[in-house]
Amino acid sequence: MHDDGRFDAEFEAAAGEPAAAAQPEPMGLFQRLLNVMVSPGEAMRAVVAHPSWFAALALGGVLIAVGIALIPPEIFIENMQRRAAEQGGELPPGFGEGSGAMFRVFGILGSVLFWFIAAWVLSGLLTLLFAFVLGDEGRYRQYLAVWAHAQFVAALGQLVVTPLRISNRDPQLVLSVGTLLPFLGDGYLAALLGQLDLFGLWGWGLIAVGVHALNPKRSLAATTAIVMVFPVLFAAIGAIFVR
Repeated sequence: MHDDGRFDAEFEAAAGEPAAAAQPEPMGLFQRLLNVMVSPGEAMRAVVAHPSWFAALALGGVLIAVGIALIPPEIFIENMQRRAAEQGGELPPGFGEGSGAMFRVFGILGSVLFWFIAAWVLSGLLTLLFAFVLGDEGRYRQYLAVWAHAQFVAALGQLVVTPLRISNRDPQLVLSVGTLLPFLGDGYLAALLGQLDLFGLWGWGLIAVGVHALNPKRSLAATTAIVMVFPVLFAAIGAIFVR
């Protein structure tokens, strides 16, 4: 007597209709984070199959904190003085190196807090758009796991640019699309492109790969086009306030 399940699988294979693909094996944290940069499709399939998010998100927060902590305190004071001068004022007396250390601490706390809040909120927006509006597969936990692993690249980028921030005496310096197009001047377009951080865009591209892993019926190109609306929209709004 033949086993019915085995017969069905053999029939599907013979007919050119493969049985349901086996779930990817779970990966360790560092393997996932490495593979998301060098083999994003494989990594994201594993991430959505085993949606662990906290460790990746926390490690990204640590990288951001370390990047800010490495910047000397006096650079924060110089940055504040520059901003005050641009607005026609000056810093109150008593702002010395101790104040720079305080700004650095507040910068670390604020950036790490924003890192977590942005992950939770924007993962919710992705879930709302793709799972509820567009009717795709996926749960909030899966979209959050995709976010945590994809945007680890953005956190790593914050650490990578730290030497440039120190050498340029600018704790807010970013490598952006605008950095590659310095001839655009000071208009709105230049401000918008200056808001498009290259590492951040890489992270958003990886998010598109993760969303595609959840919903392979839509092409990767179409998914990427939808996902990239987010960073462009945020940059367009941010550019209004930095001009």
